[in-house]
Amino acid sequence: MLNEAVDHALHEVQAARRDLTLTTFCVRQAEARCRLDRAKASLADLKQSRNHDWASLDNASIPR
Repeated sequence: MLNEAVDHALHEVQAARRDLTLTTFCVRQAEARCRLDRAKASLADLKQSRNHDWASLDNASIPR
């Protein structure tokens, strides 16, 4: 009976460790997605800013 209880406890510990490993992986993946989303937003802002700057230069060079 004691051996079965110990085996069951060890099995539960192993299952919990697998769950924790999977949870850690998922959290890291979610963090990586957030970083990618922030990087994409920054690049889009830079591109829009650059396009705005070029448009300002083009409008300034148009003779009136």
